Amino acid sequence: MELQHYLYSFLGFSLSATIVLALSKYAYLFGLLDHPDARKQHNHSTPVVGGVGMFIALASTLLFFGGFSENFKALILLVSILAIIGALDDRMDVPARYRLLLQIVLTLIMINWTGVQLNNLGAIGGPVIVTLGIFTIPMTIIGVVGMINTVNFSDGLDGLAGGFVMIALMLLSGIAWHHGHTELLTEFALLIGIMLGFLIYNGRYFGHKHAKVFMGDAGSMLWGFLLAWYFISMSQGAERLISPVTALWIFALPLFDTVSIILRRLIRGRSPFSPDREHLHHILMLAGFSVSKSVNPMLISALLLGCIGVAGELMGLPEALMFWGFITLFSFYF
Repeated sequence: MELQHYLYSFLGFSLSATIVLALSKYAYLFGLLDHPDARKQHNHSTPVVGGVGMFIALASTLLFFGGFSENFKALILLVSILAIIGALDDRMDVPARYRLLLQIVLTLIMINWTGVQLNNLGAIGGPVIVTLGIFTIPMTIIGVVGMINTVNFSDGLDGLAGGFVMIALMLLSGIAWHHGHTELLTEFALLIGIMLGFLIYNGRYFGHKHAKVFMGDAGSMLWGFLLAWYFISMSQGAERLISPVTALWIFALPLFDTVSIILRRLIRGRSPFSPDREHLHHILMLAGFSVSKSVNPMLISALLLGCIGVAGELMGLPEALMFWGFITLFSFYF
């Protein structure tokens, strides 16, 4: 990494940490507080301004500093809408069907505006690449909406969703560094700094006994859309940096948990968005583990699974082998 990348990380961290802290002081004025109830793990009314603060830090950097691609600027414009709707949802509970419709519309705009879409699944069945053809747009929508809700579903314990996102960003930045992709490295350096600036308040670190700030739906939709963008854009085209199956491994544990939950709800005839306490972090808590003893092993497991995917990519292992290994592991998890 070059000096400018470290500077962007420091800039992102400083802005995020400062803005999130400032917003948390006035969260009550906007009604952006998450109050404890029977389904939640926290015992204190907590500001839900992390997502808004991180977005402001991101947008401010793009307004006043250069070095970013036009596609990245277009992406941030799209996620600004998600951040606004997410903040409204944190304030007044926007119905799930409206959030879902917005996510679909923004995905379609992303496809038409930037050309980023899921054209193929890689060589998951053998030497031949599986192209999607007429299913390109539907599968892109499923991928983006699925990633947004995966991040949202994983936001159940202090530092968990942010930790998952941080691991993914670090692994993707490592791949960008391996390929000498300076433009991507600049983006990841900024994003990692911004996420770290939030995590110092959201995780149970530095003596904090509970999270000082939550990211809320504004944050989960923001980061879900961003990750979906990078997973798709980096895994498609003649100059792709990773295979589609490597993208699955990088976010494997949250995907395992989200897909399992959705399948179980559908099998029982329930809405996939209906609340319950059957996520992995809920199970660990019900088994008697503390928040830290639930979050830390999950993050370590997510890192190990992501490293397996990246190692398979760098070693040139067959995509079919990596794909069926992923499916087998998911089957055991389910």
